[in-house]
Amino acid sequence: MINSLFKRAAIFVLLPIVIGAFGSVKDSDFMGMFQDVPETLPGKSLLGMEQAADPDECQIIKKAIKIVVDHTRYPLTAKHVVDAKKAGEAKILHLDREGAEDNRDASLKGIPTKEGYDRDEYPPAASFEGGEGASVRYVPFSDNRGAGSSMGAQLGDYCSGQAFVIVTQR
Repeated sequence: MINSLFKRAAIFVLLPIVIGAFGSVKDSDFMGMFQDVPETLPGKSLLGMEQAADPDECQIIKKAIKIVVDHTRYPLTAKHVVDAKKAGEAKILHLDREGAEDNRDASLKGIPTKEGYDRDEYPPAASFEGGEGASVRYVPFSDNRGAGSSMGAQLGDYCSGQAFVIVTQR
């Protein structure tokens, strides 16, 4: 547990340095951040984390990638994303496969389950920004799990540490 906490703390210290090496991304960069041709870094992430994606194939690109939640298919999850960002939650996220379970436990602590619903988190547990203090909302399980599956598929080829932005569209 202490080793895991130390690793996560080191990531928060090192991540801005690593991301800065590739060019920082600010909220004001949203309009142009998806236009560059990605330069890939094969193998493990720069932070040396295990990947859900094939470790020989995962990549980190220079700028934040856009992850789309379809408002038509997953309306309540999409609304939660929009509302949480308006309330001040992080807009630019960083993939954290290794910390997802701990983040989920921290964000859902004290929030009881409800039949037919999932507890949707924003920022997601699979991001460095997820965990304690995340916005949590009850969402029908089909909406939440569908959106989660879609996001997972879109992030499948990327290494932990990859910057991403969740956007909604109709």
